[in-house]
Parts: sequence; C-alpha cells; structure tokens
Amino acid sequence: MKTIKLIIAAVLVMAGMSVMGQTTDFFHNGTNLYYTGGNVGVGTTTPVSALDVSRFMTEPSIIIHNTGSNGGATFQMIDDLNSGNWKFKSIFGGGFKIRDQASGLDVFTIEKATMANAIFVKAGGNVGIGTNNPTSALTVNGDVTADNIVAADISANGKITTKEVEVTLTGWPDYVFDEEYQLTPLSEVEKFVKENGHLPGIKSAKEIEENGLSLGEMNKNLMEKVEELTLYIIQLQKEVDALK
Repeated sequence: MKTIKLIIAAVLVMAGMSVMGQTTDFFHNGTNLYYTGGNVGVGTTTPVSALDVSRFMTEPSIIIHNTGSNGGATFQMIDDLNSGNWKFKSIFGGGFKIRDQASGLDVFTIEKATMANAIFVKAGGNVGIGTNNPTSALTVNGDVTADNIVAADISANGKITTKEVEVTLTGWPDYVFDEEYQLTPLSEVEKFVKENGHLPGIKSAKEIEENGLSLGEMNKNLMEKVEELTLYIIQLQKEVDALK
C-alpha cells in the first residue's frame, strides 16, 4: 500500500498537478512528459542528481518492467561527449547482459538459474568463479578451458584444458654444461635414491601432494636431470670406447 501511494504521488507530481502544496514544471508533448527544471526527487525533498530516489526500507529499488514485448527490460547509459552507449538489460530466457551498444558487442552475459557464486569478487580483489572464497587472484571451482593462458596467479579446483601454456622463467639449467659444473657421481646418486626414494633436486611425492607442483620449477628440474643424464651417457660412451 505504501508503494502504491508513492507511485500515485510521483505520477501526480510529474503531471504538473499540485501535491502537498508544491507546484512543478513538468510539461506534456504528445505522449511524452518532460521537465526543464533541476533535479527530481522521489522520497526526498533534496535531490542531488537528475533523478534521486530515496526510501527508508529494505532494498529500495527502481523497477523497469517489461510486460511482454520483445527486447527485454533495459537500463541505458549514453555519454554523448565520449560516444559511450551502454545497456544493462534482461534477455530472452530470463538472463541478463551488459551490452556495449556503441560497438554492438555483448561483453557480459549471465543466463537464468546460473549457479550460486558464479562470479564472486572478494575484498582485496581476488575473483572466484563457482566459489565465494577465492584464495588467489583467480580461483576457479571447476574445469578451465582456454586457447591461451597468460597469468601470474591462477588457482583451479579442477582440470585446465588449453592448447598452449607459456611459462616465463629465469635460470634455465644450461649451467649443467659449464666446464666447472660438478656432476654428482652415480654411486652417490644411487645412495641418495635408496635413502630418499626420489632423485636429488626433485621433490618427493609427499611434498607435491601437500604443497602442489610448480610447472615452471618442475620443468627446470627435469631439464637439469636430462642434461646431467646426457653427460653421464657421454662419460659411459668414453669408457666403452676405451675398452675397445
């Protein structure tokens, strides 16, 4: 009932009639109604913007209601100076999208009945997809499919499918081929493996299960082992040749 009274009062004001002793500067032009004065207030006598709606209530709102026509309910912002034109609108099927009308691009779309926490931005800037507790710059609760991933920090509780992953690293292990590099004798490598159950310089299965695996670090370590293995083979070949 309070909402109905507020709407009726607003309509009377906009029609240029006297409401509560106040007169207005609204005018008719055919089916259009326009105002040439200052700011318009609904629920406030001191509007601070072109349209200022104020109400002490739970979730005060402005409703744009499409009663059945095609196109969806739309809120549009136009910036003539900078040629900006943005639409916030409902779409077929009950979804929502943000559209760059000036460029003809739908830049953001959410379908109806989207999962809870489909996109969640936490204080501090972390973004969660499918989670309300993102622990990194981007945390995804589910699988990720991408043509190209370039990121400093991505956390995914699921599978990442991509055509290419480029990792930026420093200290690639070509140092193994330096003349001063000390290659560990195979007897010492054998002893280490028997005592620890993994290669020197490679994390154990327990460490990886507890702390995860760095793709860049592991590739560096593997390349180091490949280059060391190459040197071992060269040494063995020289010993074989010496026995011939």
